[in-house]
Amino acid sequence: MKSKTIIVFATITGIAVAAAAVVLWRDHRAYAPTAEMAVYPDMGQKLETVSSITVADKDTTIVLKKSDQGLWTLPEKSDYPANTAQVRRLLLAFDRMTIVEPKTEKPELYGRLGLTDITLPDSRARLITLGGSDGATVAALLVGDTVRGAVPGGAGAGTDRAYIRKQGEAATWLVDGLPPVAATTASWLDDKLLNVEKERIASVTVHHQSGERLEATRDTPDQATFQIADLPKGRVVKTYGGLDNMTATLAYLTFDDVRAAVPSDQPPTAATIYKTFDGLVVTATVREEWVHFTATFDPAPLAAGDMTKILPKAPADGKAEAAAIQARLGGWDYKLPDFKLKDLMPVLDDLLEPKP
Repeated sequence: MKSKTIIVFATITGIAVAAAAVVLWRDHRAYAPTAEMAVYPDMGQKLETVSSITVADKDTTIVLKKSDQGLWTLPEKSDYPANTAQVRRLLLAFDRMTIVEPKTEKPELYGRLGLTDITLPDSRARLITLGGSDGATVAALLVGDTVRGAVPGGAGAGTDRAYIRKQGEAATWLVDGLPPVAATTASWLDDKLLNVEKERIASVTVHHQSGERLEATRDTPDQATFQIADLPKGRVVKTYGGLDNMTATLAYLTFDDVRAAVPSDQPPTAATIYKTFDGLVVTATVREEWVHFTATFDPAPLAAGDMTKILPKAPADGKAEAAAIQARLGGWDYKLPDFKLKDLMPVLDDLLEPKP
């Protein structure tokens, strides 16, 4: 090959490589996750108009509604309050999600990303729909599989990346900034129930339907151990669990399910009464797997002596605390985790070491 031909060929090749490099650079710049590559660029202006959220998969549909007072609730649970922090995270994610890279536009490949329509029996997607106060759809997004490894410090810091597809569009994307979204009722309930620390508890009394009565008491808040009334001769209280669990049941108590309170004339399975040194009285009435809580205030403990001096977590106004608990919980029945239900109504043998 003549040298002139070689020079021409090399020049053409160089131009082609340079052109390809420019195209690739442009593509990279176009798909880089910048602020301009938000999934919903104008969502921030619309969030205040969102009054409903629907999360659905192939099996379940969860609906959340915003009341006129701005409180998010679950209509299927008689308008029980939703987890406000979780709702806020999801709404902000719609405003802040950024595109990491484009994926396929071929419907036959959606299944690889978990993005097939939820009407299909093998779908792994969740469809999130934001509804406006005027009844129109603000956004509808299919969320597929997650991918570990969000960009540190970026919009998706602390979350996984996820594959998404806007409903009605062919394009799919890998995005940053979307928190986990589950189509289960329990995941959207505000499951914080009670937090009465063990340090405040003076006595716990369990009345069983069988007639068995179990009582554990202590005289002062700084007394470490509770005493079991009528402890059988020769029996020893368990060192761990049992009594400790029973007296601490109301601390950081959560629930699995809730329903509007159902009145009943049937005798309860058990009724457990918690009394504190500062006058709070919480009664948990168990019927089958559901628990109903009532709260009252008894000034007698404070009249006997100022226990609040050694109760740093005691409220300044015990009567107001009891009224607030009753107002919040009195209209509902709750289903507790199995281990908490057992701690709430033990029998005596549950608290004692086995017989020799």
